[in-house]
Amino acid sequence: MLFTAADEFNEFNLAQHFDIEKEPDVRLRMHGLYERTKETVARERFITLEVALLVGLLESQNAAVNLGLGKKENLARSLGLSEDAYRKRAQAGRVLIAFPQFIDLVKRGVTFVSHIGGLSSKITRKNADVFFRELPGKTEREVRELAASVNKDGSRSKINPLFDLRLRFTKEQLARLDRAREVLSATGRMPSEEEAILKSLEDLLEKRDPVQKAARAEQRAQKKGASAGADDVPALPQVNEEGEFTELQATTETAAAPLGNLKLEVAAVPHRDLSVDEAAVPHGNLPADVTPMLKSKDKEKPRGRRGIPAATVHHVWNRDRGCCTAILPDGTRCSSKIGLQVDHVRPIAFGQDNRLENLRILCRPCNIAAAEMILGTAVMERYRWLNMRTGIG
Repeated sequence: MLFTAADEFNEFNLAQHFDIEKEPDVRLRMHGLYERTKETVARERFITLEVALLVGLLESQNAAVNLGLGKKENLARSLGLSEDAYRKRAQAGRVLIAFPQFIDLVKRGVTFVSHIGGLSSKITRKNADVFFRELPGKTEREVRELAASVNKDGSRSKINPLFDLRLRFTKEQLARLDRAREVLSATGRMPSEEEAILKSLEDLLEKRDPVQKAARAEQRAQKKGASAGADDVPALPQVNEEGEFTELQATTETAAAPLGNLKLEVAAVPHRDLSVDEAAVPHGNLPADVTPMLKSKDKEKPRGRRGIPAATVHHVWNRDRGCCTAILPDGTRCSSKIGLQVDHVRPIAFGQDNRLENLRILCRPCNIAAAEMILGTAVMERYRWLNMRTGIG
């Protein structure tokens, strides 16, 4: 073998996995699963790197012909790879063999083998240093943009790079696209399919993107000189040169409290007995404190729950910059922009509190994790069961 991971690879122990799942403390269970997943991902990274190097060596030796397999697709099948998977690994392998300094980037976990393979048609001796400096931490799309912007002599291209995107439509979907073009042609010119799609995206984001809504609300407030309801909603915090909040410090600390350390959230919550007999779920009764937060099977709104004022919601989105504020176990901010929700730091189960300092933006996985840590697994299982039965949430 060219190299091995720091820890010897062991076959996945399913029994050990279920032992972790049986851990009653949700925080310990989450940390156990997190650490095990982290170790497995590290092993996968080393294995993928080694496969790419080996395939690259096979390519350099013209293995398909010399082994009597004829075509490369035959070699790929004999290795248990699809033709496309073999091609991508061969591309990455060629780069890694020619520029071994990139191996360290993969071993450190700052880039991926697939990203390095994306440089195969552009990397040269003259521009390798540019790619080596700028590749770490980039997404797949950012890597494609980087490859398109760097010339073979290491200089930068001033042309705005274009990306290919393959779309598949049904006949009915194509009809809707054609109708959208017809509507847009009222400006005097029939737009292309690309222009119609881009205009549709612009309209969708303008109508539904909470970040854009919050920005427009703030602009309206500035034009008026004072936002409606300003007595109830504090001003937005200021950000210094380091990107840190200089005002409303208590608010930002609460919003960014680590999921693995909920002292800020729990300290302000009166002690309530939230224990539920797991054997009684989903048929058991919930504590009275938690019952109002659950949706009834009659699809009635929880009693006493009030909507969050729009001005407050806009402030939360602006303050948290439109991304998840949860702090992950490794100390980094989640920052996900997918499945975002406005969450109550002090849960609704403990009393209505829609003040700005009690609200934060969390992605759905982090929101569920935080709820389980505060309310317990049994309560959340009951909540999911009710949602499943009623089709709500």
